[in-house]
Amino acid sequence: MKAYDVMPDSYTYNVWMRALSSVNDISGVERVIDEMKRDGRVAEDWTTYSNLASIYADAGLTDKAAKALKKLEKKNACRNFTAYQFLITLYGRIGNLLEVPWRKLKSSRSGAKPNAKTWEIFMDYYLQNGDIKSAIDCVDKAVSIGRGDGGKWLSDM
Repeated sequence: MKAYDVMPDSYTYNVWMRALSSVNDISGVERVIDEMKRDGRVAEDWTTYSNLASIYADAGLTDKAAKALKKLEKKNACRNFTAYQFLITLYGRIGNLLEVPWRKLKSSRSGAKPNAKTWEIFMDYYLQNGDIKSAIDCVDKAVSIGRGDGGKWLSDM
């Protein structure tokens, strides 16, 4: 792309980072982030930091993943519910759901409320950590929202 003077956009940078991570080139991923910051035309957004946190989590670099998640929170997590669900999922992947800022999710300003998917994310985390009671509580909360009877989750257990 560079040889043809085609400038990357946010999506291109994210795909480039994923490609480098697929061959375990974490330092290459970090060089891409640095280049993206220097570029000046492309602003990092919540997808950039979600992607980066996922890459670090896959590589077992939980401290770096946690730092990327903090940047994700600052970028957009409380304004975009999809971003927030990625945040919850990724905190779960690094084993730190306690870090999820519930106050932002419950904030009346954001208007966001946990939905069935949110509770499913928590349920997966609790199941992975052997906390069956909390997983069942998540199913109860998902069902109480009014989406189905919980059969989707119970048949997988």
